[in-house]
Amino acid sequence: MHCSPLCQRCCFILSFKKVIPPTFTMKLEPSVLLKTGQPLKLSCKVQGTPVINITWFKNGSKIASDHRHTMSFDSSIATLELENCSVEDSGDYVCMGSSQAGQDQCSSSVTVKGWFRSFAYLQCLVSGSLPMAIQWYKDGKKIHTEEKHKCTFFENVAFLEISCLNTYNEAGTESCTVELEVKGWFFFTRLHLVSVSVKVKIKENIIY
Repeated sequence: MHCSPLCQRCCFILSFKKVIPPTFTMKLEPSVLLKTGQPLKLSCKVQGTPVINITWFKNGSKIASDHRHTMSFDSSIATLELENCSVEDSGDYVCMGSSQAGQDQCSSSVTVKGWFRSFAYLQCLVSGSLPMAIQWYKDGKKIHTEEKHKCTFFENVAFLEISCLNTYNEAGTESCTVELEVKGWFFFTRLHLVSVSVKVKIKENIIY
C-alpha cells in the first residue's frame, strides 16, 4: 500500500513533533509554617508535552483526594489544599509531574504548630503576725480570684494559680523564670507594706 504525497508529508510532521519532558517553572515554597486550624494551600507550575499527570505525596506516601484533601491541575498550575490543618499534617510534601517524555518534582516542608496551655503556680512565704491580707498584682493592677486566677493564703504561704495561658509553640515542655512583686498589708496598730520577689516556673502542656 502506497501513501499519497500529502499523507507522507503528514506522517513526516507527526514523527518529528517536539516532545518536552515535564519541568517545574514555579516550584513549591521550600517551607510552610502554619498554626493548628489554618488551611494549607500548596501551588506550583509545571509545563511540558504531551499530557502531564500530577501526583502528590506526603512523606513518601501518595495522597488521595478525600473530604480534606483537594487537588487540581488547571492552566499548568497544580494545587493541593487542606482544610483545618492539625499537627499530624506536618511533613514533607512532594508534587510530581510525569508524562511519556519523563518526570520532574518539587517539594515543600510543612510544619503545623499546636496549641499549648500553660499553667503557672506562684507561691511565697510571708512572715508577720496574723491576721494579714495578701494582694497579688500584675502590671500594677490587682489580681482577683476568678476562673483564670486562684489566690489562696495558708500557713503564711501565699499562692497564686494562673491557668489558660495559651501560646503557640512546637511540641515539648519549657520553663522560664520571672520576677514577681507581692504586696502584703499587715494589720497592726498601723499599716505596713512589704514587697518580696519570688521565682516562678511556668509549665506548658500541649493540646491538640
